[in-house]
Amino acid sequence: MKAAVTTEDRRFEVVELPAAGTPDKRCHRRAHYHQRERQHQRLLQAHPELVGKVIWADSLPDELRGVIVGNEVLDAMPVHGVHWTDAGIAERGVTLDADGHFAWAERPADAALAAAATALPVAAPYVGEIGLAGRAWTAEWAHRLEQGALLLIDYGLPRHEYYHPQRHGGTVRCHYRRILIATSCCIKSFYY
Repeated sequence: MKAAVTTEDRRFEVVELPAAGTPDKRCHRRAHYHQRERQHQRLLQAHPELVGKVIWADSLPDELRGVIVGNEVLDAMPVHGVHWTDAGIAERGVTLDADGHFAWAERPADAALAAAATALPVAAPYVGEIGLAGRAWTAEWAHRLEQGALLLIDYGLPRHEYYHPQRHGGTVRCHYRRILIATSCCIKSFYY
């Protein structure tokens, strides 16, 4: 949902992103068309005094003054599986083995992924992931946010714990109905 709360000076805007949202017109248009009427009804029931002050927009503004708050938004974005090896940096993806089951596959990392992986304090051999989409998303907000703040809340780990040798294998996990199933089923997340 994206909404602008109008005030007398029209300076305050509220922009709410879907969990996997990006500052991209196409993505937001999909999200809000499906939710606009339901959100309007909820607002009408809970805060009828605000109904006339909320405007749903079809895209994010080119410039924004305000505060953007994202809770676990970066965790919902796709990541690249990475394998740090003595021979270099490889990107991990998914293939089908001879029996038709999902299996890990590796290929040389492209320049952007290799640069991001090389900049991290990781000793080979190590398997993990890097969120290039999250970096690009944050950079896009830097272009759009004219004045204000971008607050991203995440309950992750500090770098020295995230890339600790004991965490070899990465942090992507597969849950079904809030129960951890297995790490191996997460390979479905890493299609080439």
